[in-house]
Amino acid sequence: MVDYISMRTDNIFGYPLPDNEGKMPDIYEVGQLEMYIQRHKKGGHIKHYCCESNSLMFILTERVLIVSNSLHKFLKNENHSDFTNLQLLKSIRLIECLTGISAENFHITKFELAINIETNQHPYKYLESFGNYKNREPDKMKIKGFRYGIKYIFSEYHVKIYDKTEEIKRREREKLSKNTLRFEIQYEKLRKTSIIKTLNDFRDKENLIMLFDDFLETFAKIDYIGNEDFSTIGQKERELYFAGQIQRYWMVEKIINRNTAKSKMARYSRIKAHVYAKTFSDIFLPPLQEKIKELLHNLNSG
Repeated sequence: MVDYISMRTDNIFGYPLPDNEGKMPDIYEVGQLEMYIQRHKKGGHIKHYCCESNSLMFILTERVLIVSNSLHKFLKNENHSDFTNLQLLKSIRLIECLTGISAENFHITKFELAINIETNQHPYKYLESFGNYKNREPDKMKIKGFRYGIKYIFSEYHVKIYDKTEEIKRREREKLSKNTLRFEIQYEKLRKTSIIKTLNDFRDKENLIMLFDDFLETFAKIDYIGNEDFSTIGQKERELYFAGQIQRYWMVEKIINRNTAKSKMARYSRIKAHVYAKTFSDIFLPPLQEKIKELLHNLNSG
């Protein structure tokens, strides 16, 4: 499901002009939206015009109209439940209706793709089972010092796994009835995926299928470190197995000898295949695939 989004389009509405006294209007209409003037605290210079509609922010400058925040919240006033394809299509139509601008004219700059699955145990208990991704150790996601998730940060995208139940409880003081573990990719730059360029691209069936294929492929590469079996490897293999989980180890190896580091990485991958009794794909791919199938139901409707 698509959650947070940031997009922009050329300003086709013009920009308000000052009156005879040189005063700019406090309100300016864009489609069905009433945009309110915003000024800098120091000097009182005009920053832009803006407004909010169900948490979705609209900002108008002389050149562009910027729209950002959660499509999920925009339509449903919350973002912890599932957000189906039909609901996504409805939110796109509402944006077109509010602005009077076609979805194909909104150019996407950032967006999030996320899937919720229900877990038998508290979602927090699964976090320790997730190891490295592309030989990178996970960073902690915290709320007031409490760790509720993990994330792998790259310049073009972030990969996140977190306890949505705990996040909602701590941020919004709401207790969810289900144990919800969320898997999320935050696309910071669209070079990570060339599939989506405009808001209208989310309407295409093949685009969504390719997005979710990439989504599953990304998460399948995360090391799952539960239930290791060391009975089939020797001492040197065990040493490489644990050293290989430390990102700095690989940084040093590449500096010393890049070719040797490459062969060690291949050996490390083979060792992991022997050690892991179960992989990420074994545990989490089936429920993720099932949830994606539910979200894309009646894909051609709406």
